Amino acid sequence: MDICDLRAVELAQKIRAKELSPVEVVGAFLERIDKFNPRLNAFITVDPEGALKAAREAEEYPSDRPLHGVPVAIKDLSYTEGMRTTCGSLTLKDNIPNCDSISVTRVRQAGGIVIGKTNTPEFGYKGITNNRVFGTTFNPWELTRHAGGSSGGSACAVAAKLAPLAEGTDGAGSIRIPASFCGVVGFKPSFAMVPRYPIPDLYYTLSHTGPLARHVEDAALLFEVLAGVSSHDNLSMNPVDWPKTAQDRLKIAYSPTLNYAAVEDEVAQTVAEGALKFKELGYEVMEENPPIPEDPEPIELNIWNTVYASRYAPLNDRMRELLEPEMVEIIEEGMKLPTYKYSQDSIKRTKLYYIMDEFFERYDLMITPTMPLEAFDYHLERPQTVGGRVINTLFGWTPFTYPFNLTGLPAITVPAGVSAAGLPIGLQIVGPRGSDRLILQVAKRFEELAPFPQLNFC
Repeated sequence: MDICDLRAVELAQKIRAKELSPVEVVGAFLERIDKFNPRLNAFITVDPEGALKAAREAEEYPSDRPLHGVPVAIKDLSYTEGMRTTCGSLTLKDNIPNCDSISVTRVRQAGGIVIGKTNTPEFGYKGITNNRVFGTTFNPWELTRHAGGSSGGSACAVAAKLAPLAEGTDGAGSIRIPASFCGVVGFKPSFAMVPRYPIPDLYYTLSHTGPLARHVEDAALLFEVLAGVSSHDNLSMNPVDWPKTAQDRLKIAYSPTLNYAAVEDEVAQTVAEGALKFKELGYEVMEENPPIPEDPEPIELNIWNTVYASRYAPLNDRMRELLEPEMVEIIEEGMKLPTYKYSQDSIKRTKLYYIMDEFFERYDLMITPTMPLEAFDYHLERPQTVGGRVINTLFGWTPFTYPFNLTGLPAITVPAGVSAAGLPIGLQIVGPRGSDRLILQVAKRFEELAPFPQLNFC
């Protein structure tokens, strides 16, 4: 088996057993990046010299650290000391940070080797990955389709085996959207389970950091490295051992629409069939939507507009011509919102959280589609319709992802099937706050029962 075909956990085991050297492993992935990245545009910066230097050091000083010698791709929103971090924006095209983000620090402390930075839309603002600095990231399953976003470069890199693991961030679905489109695993942990540093606003509560991988076990490996309290993030928390395990007879809700979403027929059918497989695992599965009274997209939009206005209004004043037009619109919309509107939306978020909290008093977990459609044409900024419903808003085509940023609940997407067009369809598992390890355990059991065909991109 080729080195790049191995799971991250297998690479780590073989490196510890000295069956593979870190230099061999890093070299194999660098060679694959060099061969295939020009067609995919997943990586926007690759650091062969730094990665090989770290690999030689790892080889010289063996360790039992969990990621020792394993390459990891980092999203271009996360700071990497001495390595260009542009956030997909012309305003930062030459930015070289003088520190690492805490997620990068933890990857390095665990022995992981940062192999490069992956593409993202400008400041991660949308669910597809293109920008005016580096262009579009393409879906490795079909190069005429989007890879999703905003962690599209990370999902694409993992799916095409350019990296065994990747870090992503998720403020409205940005890990789960591209993972679903690219047929990989993407996990958004409970809010603040992975600490955030440095960031402009520690009290901003939509964005989560988490892993992308081809297999659940690999995602769990990176999650354990990233998670845990840090003094740099006063909201951060440690993972907990949930009172129930995947071996218990769990009660799971299957929610086909969350009470408001439109879904393409083929996606609905595939996820419904996937939900039935959880019965084979010994779980009680009942179809029920949580009593969400209306689509919470306006809350998400208002908060995002306010956040982007507060962060980037100075850029809009000084370098407006370098910002994407839609980013300018978002900033200016945010500047128009009255301050009390943010508090009103916070109250609405609280009500949504209580709805889900009460729902999870009756159910251990919930299953939904991850995305209501398969990956769409890369010429489009967003789909025109979903399930017969016209879509003309920023988040309207991602109805199953952003509610769990608003509530801070953990959610994972796992591949559930392939459409007639040969494109992946994702299934999402959501749980109450703190149930991260339970979700990973259940997702692993589902993956073992219904293994997904791996992409052979060559």
